[in-house]
Amino acid sequence: MTNQKIDIKELLTNLHNSFDPFQPLPAGDPLYVDCKKVRGDGDVLVDLGRKIKRSNRMTCQLYA
Repeated sequence: MTNQKIDIKELLTNLHNSFDPFQPLPAGDPLYVDCKKVRGDGDVLVDLGRKIKRSNRMTCQLYA
């Protein structure tokens, strides 16, 4: 372990800007993690669609 001082603000900024949620990973990318097993048997289209369809105002969903 080194005695380098960590600038947490810079670290978090760099980490945040390292990812682009609007840019999908290429097919076969080793960074992809299949989360189907921990998500359960729910249908994402039904789950998110229901919230969007029933809302009387703009919505924002994060499905992870």
